Amino acid sequence: MAAKSIHLTTRRGLSQWHIECVLKILFALVCADLAVREDDMTDLSCMTFLHKDSQHILAAGCQHIMYKVDVDKGHMVERIDTKSQYTMMRHNRYICAATSTGAIDFLDLGTLQVVKTMQAHTSNINSMDARNDLLITCGWSPRQNSGALGFDIFATVFDLKRLEQLGPIPFAAGAAFVQIHPKMSTTGVVCSRSGQVHVTDIMNAGNVKMIHVTLTSFLTALIMSPNGNVWAIADQENNLSLWGSPNHLQFLENPNPTEFADQVAPVPQMAVDTDLYVKISCVG
Repeated sequence: MAAKSIHLTTRRGLSQWHIECVLKILFALVCADLAVREDDMTDLSCMTFLHKDSQHILAAGCQHIMYKVDVDKGHMVERIDTKSQYTMMRHNRYICAATSTGAIDFLDLGTLQVVKTMQAHTSNINSMDARNDLLITCGWSPRQNSGALGFDIFATVFDLKRLEQLGPIPFAAGAAFVQIHPKMSTTGVVCSRSGQVHVTDIMNAGNVKMIHVTLTSFLTALIMSPNGNVWAIADQENNLSLWGSPNHLQFLENPNPTEFADQVAPVPQMAVDTDLYVKISCVG
């Protein structure tokens, strides 16, 4: 995704379709063109599948229009007007959309309309994860002494079944990134930009295991593999560190073979000489 386009490629790098707003026309390579206003697609920043096995994605951004796109056909299914501007999205029981004002809009999976809005942080949301009917967010808030923005010292927790806020997870160093463990449903991983990591019980914030990641610069991203065996941590110097057991370094429970490009068949060698008996059909 770019600010004004959505693009799909195969794992080999072959382009499947491209949707872009140019000169008031939305072009899709594998579907009929659809006319839109020039200002329709201006600042896209996030997208998510509607649910686990869905062929549709929902794309949004710092604009007042969302797009429902069919991934298989590569064409625009629906345009939805919104009151809020969204910076990131996660899907679970609802589509959890973080607004530019630090609130969370909970969107119905069918109608894509806002069911409820809850304030998570005073300013922008920096990271969030939704899993097992729980949503955890990390964001910014003004410091009490200076008023300057800094990472909130609490990670906010929401119950997606009842759509209510639970007790927050304290994190004195400033909670910057969060992940919910895929297998251990009540275990969350919260970390700061300096590399301090807390593995905590979401339902019992006092049960914490502390880890410190050695970094040469600030941490910029944290993500966990679908089976929870591997953590990937990126820093400001573009270094990527993998954390996990070397004996169980597996990213998926049932991984498919990695797809690589086809091998180019070698060209057979043929001597070029003045032999009059060489057939012309052999020259190629």
